[in-house]
Amino acid sequence: MERYRQIISDWDKFSYYCSQPLPKTLRVNTLKVSLDMMEKYFKKLGWSFKRFDFCLWGYEVQTGDEISRTLEHWLGYYYIQEATSFISVLALQPQPGEKILDLCAAPGGKTTFIAQIVNNKASIWANDIGFRRIRALMANIYRMGAVSVIVTGYNGLSFPQKFKFDKVLLDAPCSGEGNMRKDPRRVKGAELGFINNISGLQKGLIQRAIDVLNPGGILVYSTCTLAPEENEMVIDYVLRKRKVKVEDIDLNIPHSQGITEWNGEKFHPDLTKTMRIYPHHLNSGGGYIARLKKIG
Repeated sequence: MERYRQIISDWDKFSYYCSQPLPKTLRVNTLKVSLDMMEKYFKKLGWSFKRFDFCLWGYEVQTGDEISRTLEHWLGYYYIQEATSFISVLALQPQPGEKILDLCAAPGGKTTFIAQIVNNKASIWANDIGFRRIRALMANIYRMGAVSVIVTGYNGLSFPQKFKFDKVLLDAPCSGEGNMRKDPRRVKGAELGFINNISGLQKGLIQRAIDVLNPGGILVYSTCTLAPEENEMVIDYVLRKRKVKVEDIDLNIPHSQGITEWNGEKFHPDLTKTMRIYPHHLNSGGGYIARLKKIG
């Protein structure tokens, strides 16, 4: 992570939080249970809890229990989800009646969150490839009661352009550096060769995501990495390749602005509208979010 010292102003705080265990966080699934009822279940389980400041459905819980091993979890009353992973769906602002694509959807945390926000009143397509990934995706969709979701198994790079959407979420495959608190081996950062390789995949995916958007449609691009090569450089690239513009993310969430220069290379000035999330912002992992609008 040392390569990011130049762009992280609160380096000491960042380093401290990277070394701390992640809190236990979850999303209450109001497709199946009310918040009041779930809070009663928390108390019955003997868990103390605190609601997120930025999201009505997000909770941090304190318990020695394994929170995946409860009847309530099995029934789909909650989804175990890191605070950072809420933000891309909130930035998408899904609305009832829209046609929405989650291009790289497995295991389904963001797909089912979209379904929850619109109360199953949108056409949601959840796409991924590989039997194991689709199996996990379908299991979570079923468990969470997301009946408005259609599952597809296309390669994201060649998702058929005959299908068009009002909104697309691209939570792109990435080097996963933001997961350093789950996996301490990631604290060292990813190999630059791997970062550059996966950046090429991300550039292909984001172009296809834009190609399947209706004119005026919205794309939210997100990763769980800190590497500018996978974040700002991908957005800067697609601004030159497709007719899109960066939009402000209308969320009151602690963050750092996207950067406009890295290792002497300058990027589009609108990248300051994108969001970098570091562990010390939300006591979570790290990540990146950009919101784009298709022009024309």
